[in-house]
Amino acid sequence: MDNRNENQFYINVESYLPEGMENIRQNVQLRHARGEAYSQGIRISCKRGMSENHPVGTTFRITVQTQDDQNGLGEYLISPESFPYEVVDQPK
Repeated sequence: MDNRNENQFYINVESYLPEGMENIRQNVQLRHARGEAYSQGIRISCKRGMSENHPVGTTFRITVQTQDDQNGLGEYLISPESFPYEVVDQPK
């Protein structure tokens, strides 16, 4: 059953290590997969386990909603903790 509301939508994201942090596994972050509607620069907040339990470079399908941090940093996307994620592709 799909329990999303009208403010939530699916996107594909990929895990990566930011430049200069390639050897620090704790710094794995998520960004939009190429071809998604949002730029790869927009921040994404989601479950820590996604980046901890899968190799860097894994692509996931997640449900997100837009948020504004109210501190002047602008819009970002958040994936509710209660929503599962799907592994789309993993590096070999």
